[in-house]
Amino acid sequence: HQHYLGELVTEVKELCAEKIDLDGGLGKCGRLMDRMGWNYLRDLASATKDWSPSLVQSLLSEVLKDRHRQVDVRISPHLPDQIVCDGKILSESIAMTLSLMSGKLRLSIGHQGSSEVLNQLVITAGPATDMTDADLAPVAELAIEVGGDVSLGPHKECVLVFPFLVQGGVGTFKDFALAANLAMPKAVQAKTTTPMTILLLEKNAVYRHNISTIAWASGHSLRLVDTVQKGMRALSEGASQFGCAIIDIDMRDIGTLISALRKEKVYLIETTENDKAIQRSKGAPTDRVVLAKPLSKADLEEQLEMASKDVIEKKKVEEEIVKRREILGKVRNSPWTRGKKLGHGAFADVYEATSTLTGGKMAVKMIKFDSRSGEDKIKLLINEIEILAQL
Repeated sequence: HQHYLGELVTEVKELCAEKIDLDGGLGKCGRLMDRMGWNYLRDLASATKDWSPSLVQSLLSEVLKDRHRQVDVRISPHLPDQIVCDGKILSESIAMTLSLMSGKLRLSIGHQGSSEVLNQLVITAGPATDMTDADLAPVAELAIEVGGDVSLGPHKECVLVFPFLVQGGVGTFKDFALAANLAMPKAVQAKTTTPMTILLLEKNAVYRHNISTIAWASGHSLRLVDTVQKGMRALSEGASQFGCAIIDIDMRDIGTLISALRKEKVYLIETTENDKAIQRSKGAPTDRVVLAKPLSKADLEEQLEMASKDVIEKKKVEEEIVKRREILGKVRNSPWTRGKKLGHGAFADVYEATSTLTGGKMAVKMIKFDSRSGEDKIKLLINEIEILAQL
């Protein structure tokens, strides 16, 4: 056993000494890795040993705590829930970049793959109309410590690129690193909540800050709007992007947005300072959620958890619809003529049929559906089709 274990350790150490296989056409990422000397897996393990798991939303919550009202943050839904990175330098770099800008800002966060182990976080901040490369020099000097890069984009926006490890990448890399006796980042704990994008309309800056902090700490993204019109515009861009909406119902003409959100079946959390509105809500339908301001952290976290479950259920329904379309779409297109009845079951009749193309005989099951056909009947049919398709 010791002999085989020794061979295994030797093989893994050789893998650690292999070059990191980058995808083609990465350009800037490849140059950064060369500059940092991250050409081998063991080099990467050594350089990232102090990195730790972070939620991007939590990092942003601290960075933007004094500027929630001025910054519109959009986080890609495809961004991993947790990333392993140097959170301190990442936060400081974003904060320094935003300090160079004024007025209303847009902050977009996404990522792109670099290798099986390494990914890049791409942060775009703008507009940076009067900014120059010299202004960004201090940020670039800080970012380069961890292989980051800062530059001005073609549309006068700041682009920050930082390397990070994802949970799957860490798992793959961990096998190599442990066998080679190399330090690894701290274990990544699985999140229990489902990340979603929240549409937040709140006129009070203090309440907006508190809600944003709780939402980000729970792992969610925010789309901040300050008027009903902007809320309607955000909804028109695609209601499916929002798992939840937190709406200040004390604003004028808010009924239009509330109706639109209910029509799109977005999980709705209404907030108010009006005691009468709170009293009226107690006699409202059970699916209506109205919270009194200032919001209780526990109440809001509970509702966000409910919204997360709603997102999961909606996803299951969508997957079931796709599955049904796929199954029911597998029809026999050959023309045929119906013959004598062979038998019948609970909700279908079986007939003898003859193909008009080949003359061959076959059995055809004819199922009748009407307005009284329930969900259980459809599920039974889907189940039967799946069984027959495997024969």
